[in-house]
Amino acid sequence: MEQNNLDLINRAAAGDDLAIMQLFNTYLPIVKKLQSEFYIANFEIDDWYQ
Repeated sequence: MEQNNLDLINRAAAGDDLAIMQLFNTYLPIVKKLQSEFYIANFEIDDWYQ
């Protein structure tokens, strides 16, 4: 894992909202791709994003 991601994870764990949003935006395309490929009964978009 890149050092930048590790730094973001550590900052997010410490409560840094900006770091949380950066991580979310970094991995959102992966989540969207998985969502398009898999069906999980009763899962809503918010469930995927969590």
